[in-house]
Amino acid sequence: MIIDYPHSRRTHCETGTIKNLLNFYGWDISEPLIFGIGSGIYFIHIPYVKHEGFALTMFRVVPAQIFTDFAKQMNIKICKDYFFIKNNAMKKLDCLLERQIPVGLVVGLKDLPYFPIELRGSFNGHHVAAIGKDENGYHISDTYPLIDGQVCIACDDLKKARFPSGFTTTHGLMFYIKSLPSTMNLKSAIVKGILKTCQMALHPELKYFGVPGMFFFAEKIKKWEICSPMELRRNYRQIVRLLEETGTGGAGFRFMYADFLEETAKIFDNECFLTPASIMRECADQWRMLAVEMLRCSKNNNTLNIELKTIHEFSDWVKVIAQKEKEVFLSLQNIVSDY
Repeated sequence: MIIDYPHSRRTHCETGTIKNLLNFYGWDISEPLIFGIGSGIYFIHIPYVKHEGFALTMFRVVPAQIFTDFAKQMNIKICKDYFFIKNNAMKKLDCLLERQIPVGLVVGLKDLPYFPIELRGSFNGHHVAAIGKDENGYHISDTYPLIDGQVCIACDDLKKARFPSGFTTTHGLMFYIKSLPSTMNLKSAIVKGILKTCQMALHPELKYFGVPGMFFFAEKIKKWEICSPMELRRNYRQIVRLLEETGTGGAGFRFMYADFLEETAKIFDNECFLTPASIMRECADQWRMLAVEMLRCSKNNNTLNIELKTIHEFSDWVKVIAQKEKEVFLSLQNIVSDY
C-alpha cells in the first residue's frame, strides 16, 4: 500500500521533508519558516571530536533537531524514535506505514543506491520520508532537488542506510506527526524560535558552540601553520565541503535564515526584521566567498610561506563573520523582546 503523499522537491532535505509531512496533514508552511522556528542555524567546532580525520565542524543543529524544536514551538505532537536493534526499527516502520502514516527517516547518503555516485558522501544526516511498502521494497520521498525523488529501495538497502557506520550513526532515527493543534499560531512560534536561536548563538554552555565557537574556530585556523602543505589543502577542502557541498551547506543555511527573517517581517508587518536579515545575507555571502578562496588555495602550488599568510587572513575573515552574526542575534533579541 502506497500512501497518497504530496511529494515535492525542496531546498533542504530536512525542512523539505517536514514541509511535505505537514502538507500531508493540510498545513502549508514555507521551508524558511520551518528552519527559523526550528532554530536550525548554528555553529559547532569541537577539535577533539574527529569525523573522517577532521575536527567535528557543523553549521547547523544535529539532524532531526529542527523537527523537534519546530514541533515544540508550534504545539505539534510528534514521535521521534531511536533503535539499537535493526529489525525492531524496520518492524516499527512497517506498522506505521500499514496505518497510512508517512514516516521521516534520517539515513546515510553513501548507502542510498538511487543516489548518483558523485553525490554520495559520508553524511549520516540525510532526511527522507517513507510513504509505503510493496513486494519491491519501500517507497521513499526524497526532496533532494537533483534527483527524481520518488523512488523504491530494497528492504536490505534501507535497513543499511538507516544504520550507517561511524560514530555519527543515527541508530535508525525515525519521526512522524501524531497530531496537530486546531489553530496555527505562527507569531508566537516565531518569537519562541528566535529567542531560542539567540540563546544558543550568544550564550552556549561551551565555547565550542554558537558565536563563541566561531571565534574559537578562527583561532584554531591559525594552528594550521604547523600543517604540511598537503594537510593544509585537506583542511581547506574540508571547510569548502561543509560550506558548499554537504546538504544545503553552511552558507546556504545563512541564506535560508535571512529568508526566514524577511518572511517574519511580513508576518509581523515590522521592517525592524529586515536589517538583521540583510546582515545575515551578508554573512552568507562572506561564508560562500571564504569557501571560494579556500578552494582556490587548495588547488594552487604556492610556497608554504604564502600559504601561511593566507591562514591568518582566513582566521580574521571568520572573526569578521562571527562578529556580524553576533550583531544579528543581539538585534533580534532586542526586537522580539517587544512581543
